Amino acid sequence: MSVQQSQFKPFISDDKQMAEMTPFSVILGIILAIVFGAANAYLGLCVGMTVSASVPAAVVSMGLVRFIFHRVFICFSVPETQISSYNNLSSHPLLN
Repeated sequence: MSVQQSQFKPFISDDKQMAEMTPFSVILGIILAIVFGAANAYLGLCVGMTVSASVPAAVVSMGLVRFIFHRVFICFSVPETQISSYNNLSSHPLLN
């Protein structure tokens, strides 16, 4: 074992329990889902084609969570899942 490996200290310790689903992550997911879902539905109505807004929404939520609100990435997966689900609903052909 080298000297660097023995001095490594993780950012979050193993014994710390962190909640993944928090009110912050749920509210952030709802807000971003409405914004990106509305943009996707508008694009579908105007152009006749929808795109997947899941990846841009994931990048935006990651930036908001990490750099603006200074939270850890564990509360990042809940908004991404909400945005992806709402994006699929807003681009469904029966709804447009």
